[in-house]
Amino acid sequence: RIDSISLAIESEDADAKSLFDKDLSLFPLKSDDIFVHSVYEKGKNDLLQRVVQEGFMQAYYRQHQVIVDLSRY
Repeated sequence: RIDSISLAIESEDADAKSLFDKDLSLFPLKSDDIFVHSVYEKGKNDLLQRVVQEGFMQAYYRQHQVIVDLSRY
């Protein structure tokens, strides 16, 4: 299960963070969900497409990672 999830928009554009608050809240995985890699990848792709559609053509994921605690797996 997902212990925690952290998503953030970083931009020099002060309005960008608030513009995408709803999109971040709609990310398909939440804490305590069972991690499904295909859902994670689709969520990332959907979010990036949304950001690009709003004109942030050079948007990219600076960091994305999944950490598995094998002792709890």
